[in-house]
Amino acid sequence: MFTATIFVSSLFMSSGTDLLQSPAPEACALVTLEEAGKATGRTFRRARPDKGPDGTMCSLIGGTGGSISISLSPSSSKKNLDDFRKLLADQGEKIEPVNGLGDEAFYWGDRIHVRVGTRLLVIFNGDSSQPSARVRSEILALAKLGAAKLK
Repeated sequence: MFTATIFVSSLFMSSGTDLLQSPAPEACALVTLEEAGKATGRTFRRARPDKGPDGTMCSLIGGTGGSISISLSPSSSKKNLDDFRKLLADQGEKIEPVNGLGDEAFYWGDRIHVRVGTRLLVIFNGDSSQPSARVRSEILALAKLGAAKLK
């Protein structure tokens, strides 16, 4: 797991040829609080934005079921995502493809990774008290909303 965590930071890097896509929106602009509430059946009180060196993040906070984190990198290549997926598989992590979402998508535990062009959207629900099926349906619904705005 430690290696996978370190590799995540390089996942958000890309070669100069991948940067031709228009600038990505901020992560908090991908899903409104109202959209998140409708998609999950929960109430979120606020969205807390954050900027990192390799993209933006947004925490949807409030209500029951804990917070949901949305990360967006504007410059992640297909190769980086393929390398990351291989690293996870080599470490015995279970990767489950998600068809029909973005250019490619997969679940890794309680997160979903979605590549749209050179942009990488990652949605994570850290509430371990929720059943896995519910967590996955929530992050999938949010990923569909976010990916549609990245096209």
